[in-house]
Amino acid sequence: MSDEFEQFEKYDPKAAEERMKHGGLIPPGKYRATLLGAKRTESKAKQTPGWEMTFKLSEGGFAGSEVTDTIYITDNVKSKDRLVIFGHRLGLLIKKPDGTGYVKAEGKTDFMDCLDTPCIIEVIHEPDQKDENKKWVRLAFGGVYLPNDPEAVKTLGKAKEPEKKGATAAADAKKGDEAKPEKKKVGRGEL
Repeated sequence: MSDEFEQFEKYDPKAAEERMKHGGLIPPGKYRATLLGAKRTESKAKQTPGWEMTFKLSEGGFAGSEVTDTIYITDNVKSKDRLVIFGHRLGLLIKKPDGTGYVKAEGKTDFMDCLDTPCIIEVIHEPDQKDENKKWVRLAFGGVYLPNDPEAVKTLGKAKEPEKKGATAAADAKKGDEAKPEKKKVGRGEL
């Protein structure tokens, strides 16, 4: 007989309450994330090509949650802006030295080459077109930022350092000990 309640020994009660408070929807705001998935897609209505991208939140009560959004590729300036800015902020495109445009980063061909890239995303709630009581979690229009974006960092604070494990943690601890000078005991007469 299995006991499904045994698995919650290290379950975060505050995070569970936060998720429940928002009905399971990630609340609007900025979050640290990584690009988890990227694939070419087409819209159902007009077969407009695009990129469906999935981001995984890496911190906070919604860590592990995913947000998926699509950038459609059209001749519309707003669509091009979004494609270029997301590409730049995820490391696919770099600005030309003379500032006249963007080129692909060395060794990268598309968003699939940007998987696991850390970033900051901005989540919004978009109302459903058919059901006014339903909302969809989406990215804001310019909703992908560099991990060190000054405005986003003001909201989130600095990123947490990844937890070091095993030999790496032991080596760093030893380095810290070597860097500290030994304290010499001094008697009263030597002061």
